[in-house]
Amino acid sequence: MDENAKDSAAQDESLVMQAKKGDERAMNTLITKYQNFVFNLAYRHLNDFDEAKECSQEIFISLFNGIRSFQMRSSFKTWLYRVAVNRAIHEYHRRKKHSKVLYLREVRNPGKNEISDQKEYDIPDRSHVPYNEMEKKERFEMLQKAIAGIKDIYKTPLILRDLEGMSYEDISEVLEIDIGTVKSRISRGRESLRSILFKKRDEYEST
Repeated sequence: MDENAKDSAAQDESLVMQAKKGDERAMNTLITKYQNFVFNLAYRHLNDFDEAKECSQEIFISLFNGIRSFQMRSSFKTWLYRVAVNRAIHEYHRRKKHSKVLYLREVRNPGKNEISDQKEYDIPDRSHVPYNEMEKKERFEMLQKAIAGIKDIYKTPLILRDLEGMSYEDISEVLEIDIGTVKSRISRGRESLRSILFKKRDEYEST
């Protein structure tokens, strides 16, 4: 662990000790420090801004409610990351299941007037958006959709390593798996991501 990481961990430990005593300022400092990571992690699993925001809030509510029971057997960062990962995966599967139930209800209970019951979707007007910015946005959206298509067992370590820049050691601790397994799953995740992106590119070029 480098000096900056040691200082950060020591700061976290001090803030946690204060937060466990009911110090709201210490709790808010912890939330401010990690809110971007938590949101990004939720967004990359859920691929929806509003859902990621809601998930992030739920993660920090869990943090607030559970801080006094935190035994400090691991670093605060590791504990928070583990809570965030598990919550994001849980929310992804819960919402995915919910969307399937809604879809089945619509299929099994179609309206009498099929034309009038069809939903209308507005295509956003991007004519005012600079081409380069639009292209970047489309590439980002394609990447997000591709990541969503990767199995959780490979997706989560891939996100933590390639998008969040975490070390293999930290990922191993967060996911509670050995480093060799971490590296193997990241490799499989990268292969899956490349495969999905190539497929999407071929589909796009064929249209």
